[in-house]
Amino acid sequence: MKEKVNFSENLKTLGIFLAVLWHSAIAYNTIHTPWLIQDPEQSIWLTPIKMTARSFFWGLIFLYAGYTVPAVYKIFGYKKYIKQLSINFGVPVIITVLTIVPFVLYLDYIVTNPLHHLSFWSYYADRFLTLKGFSVGHTWLLINIMIVAALYTTLTDATTDAARMDIRRLNNKHIIAYAIGLFFTTESVSLAYPPNDWIWFHILEPYHLPQYLSLFFIGIFSRKSGWLNTLDKKTGYLWLCIGFILFFINGLVAINDINPPPWFSPLWFAFSCTSFCVGLFVVFREHCQKTNKFFLMLSENGKFIYLIHVLYVVLIQYYLLPFDWEPVNKFLFTLGASYVLSVLSAELVRLIPGTKRFL
Repeated sequence: MKEKVNFSENLKTLGIFLAVLWHSAIAYNTIHTPWLIQDPEQSIWLTPIKMTARSFFWGLIFLYAGYTVPAVYKIFGYKKYIKQLSINFGVPVIITVLTIVPFVLYLDYIVTNPLHHLSFWSYYADRFLTLKGFSVGHTWLLINIMIVAALYTTLTDATTDAARMDIRRLNNKHIIAYAIGLFFTTESVSLAYPPNDWIWFHILEPYHLPQYLSLFFIGIFSRKSGWLNTLDKKTGYLWLCIGFILFFINGLVAINDINPPPWFSPLWFAFSCTSFCVGLFVVFREHCQKTNKFFLMLSENGKFIYLIHVLYVVLIQYYLLPFDWEPVNKFLFTLGASYVLSVLSAELVRLIPGTKRFL
């Protein structure tokens, strides 16, 4: 039986799945990205998939977060809203940082020091807790969302005024202007902080901050003033098609080992992000308003799936290192197994009394 649901919940489920996909692909693609496990076998075919997913899925999650924040704030009010943020985001982040993150970092430590390494508890006490190797790991996403969601409480009037600006009906000119603006803003930040340059114990990557902040507030304006809600569906479909065209262009560049000019990658990144975020928002708005028990379960468990999946991804990638499989097969196995295990873990944790309020 199909149930009516806000399409944004299905959009969140897609974003979380793409996060698992991206982390599963990092170990096996030909473009190096700092990651805990690097398999010696690499596949050029995974490179465009990984690059395209990376260009937009984090931004898509911030767009979803911004879209849902005004409604939640309206229901709870300031005090209860801040309390809910602390419970729903703060507590899971703290637990994950103290349990899952150090274990994942320890796996990286023993891979890079195979002959001489500390025991886990020695590593935990002597390195992780003494800040020598401390990191919030993948919980940066929830920390960033928590910060900007709390920031929203001080900007409710300003966002309401901005939402009244006379651009309620977005068009191609606005979308192109946003993509170009994202390109120039990101490139300006890169002068001081290049990609993958993290600060504050892996809490913040300044290079992608313009994308995350802008899409978060576009989500807010879409909820308050209907920016993306009223976007013509043909325009949305057009931009999704542009996104897939950019995907194939990136694939041709990677597979044919073309060395493009320096501006190509950041410009491609900005337009790929814009195309898929706009296109997928419209497609889900038009065609994904209904759900069933399975997808509702995935949506409800989205946060826990995200928090636990890195553990399974890294473990599977680590134990697959000795196997002489094709990189694509390793990727598909890692993706499928880690996602299924994450979903099952989420359902098991929900059986523990008192845990639902944190999930």
